[in-house]
Amino acid sequence: MSHTDNRHLWLMLLCCLVPLVALGAILFFGVSVSTVLLVGIVLLCPILHLWMMKSMGHVHVHGHEDSSDISSRMQKQ
Repeated sequence: MSHTDNRHLWLMLLCCLVPLVALGAILFFGVSVSTVLLVGIVLLCPILHLWMMKSMGHVHVHGHEDSSDISSRMQKQ
């Protein structure tokens, strides 16, 4: 099984288990549907952010500096 097939398997497993866990929380633990949806929306934001950053190839877009750059600038002062 290749790395891509393994990743696809885990993604499919996750996409099948998340709705089942949400349904189980609603039916067996009496959690309200609105609470499950709210938690899902709140968790969706950071998960999609991580996915987008990974798909962009870990490009540093926030002005991240290497520690060697900082130390070289400190020595010049």
